[in-house]
Amino acid sequence: MSITSAYRALNRLHQSVTIQRKNSGSYVNGEWVPGSTQPSLVAKLASVPLTPKQVQTLPEGQYTTQDRFFYQIGNDVAIQKNDRITLGLETFVVQDISDRLFDGGFLRYLAKKEIV
Repeated sequence: MSITSAYRALNRLHQSVTIQRKNSGSYVNGEWVPGSTQPSLVAKLASVPLTPKQVQTLPEGQYTTQDRFFYQIGNDVAIQKNDRITLGLETFVVQDISDRLFDGGFLRYLAKKEIV
């Protein structure tokens, strides 16, 4: 698949999502103080659920078909591991980032659905 084909395929699936990042926590006087939440960012990402075959090839028992791959064309918004992506009423936590900018012009994020 050429870069143009990947771009067209991902561009059709783009949706607005909200990204939340927490500052890292720290110990104060021997007690853990969780980090504060930074202001939300809005980004356009393509979202694709994991297939049963992908679930089988990922580490056993860690992922389900409710988890998702998110694709970002370019790198306009810097999404990091453990950031939370909100799509509709569901929130996903970024577990892994694949940089495919060189060969496909996109970044791929593997995100686990957050169960509240």
